[in-house]
Amino acid sequence: KSGPSRRKQLYEYIVANSGATDDEMEVHFGWLHQSVSSMRRTLVQMKLVEDSGKRRDTRTGSPAAVWIARVTKGPQ
Repeated sequence: KSGPSRRKQLYEYIVANSGATDDEMEVHFGWLHQSVSSMRRTLVQMKLVEDSGKRRDTRTGSPAAVWIARVTKGPQ
């Protein structure tokens, strides 16, 4: 799948789950951390996603940012 298509999947996952950590998205999609964090960073730069200020533990027990959607219409 293309970058834009995968970014849209991430965005839709964040919306559907009222927020998600990179780790949660890695597990759900089976993608590498580098891929998820890069695509999520692009969503932040596009002003579609932001840090909620909340933290949830990753699989290793480290606190991770919970990312939330800023708008209801995601990337096309």
